[in-house]
Order: sequence, then structure tokens, then C-alpha cells
Amino acid sequence: MHGEVRLGRLPDNDISIDDTKVSREHAVITGSVSGFAVRDLQSSNGTYVGERRVSGQLPLSDGDELTLGRTTFRFRMVEE
Repeated sequence: MHGEVRLGRLPDNDISIDDTKVSREHAVITGSVSGFAVRDLQSSNGTYVGERRVSGQLPLSDGDELTLGRTTFRFRMVEE
């Protein structure tokens, strides 16, 4: 993946999350040749990778748990 995937409560996000604790535009995952990272979009309650709150941009590794509001995802890298 090169580019970005937007996560949030709005239906026009790439991943729409049905969770009232998730901001309308909560976070974005970016991918490039050097790897993947997540950036919080000034959400009201933060984005977490494991126990670590994302401030700025945080690199992602295969198997990391992302928490937005009350929703937790496991980040998986799949080779094409």
C-alpha cells in the first residue's frame, strides 16, 4: 500500500467505525516504501498503538493493536 487509509465515524472514511467515542475523522494510516505509520487527526480522545498514545506520527508493525474510541483493531501487513 502506498498512500493513506482514513479511519473515523463518517461514512466517507475508508474505514467507517460505528462507535460514538470515535471522532468523525479520527486517524490516518499511511504507507510508503519505508513502511507504515499512523497519525491521529486531532481526535477528541486520541489514537493508541498498544498502550502508547499517538502524538504526531507513530510507526506501525505487523500485529500492533490500534485503539480508537472503544474499538480495537489488529494491524496486519499482507504481502501481495
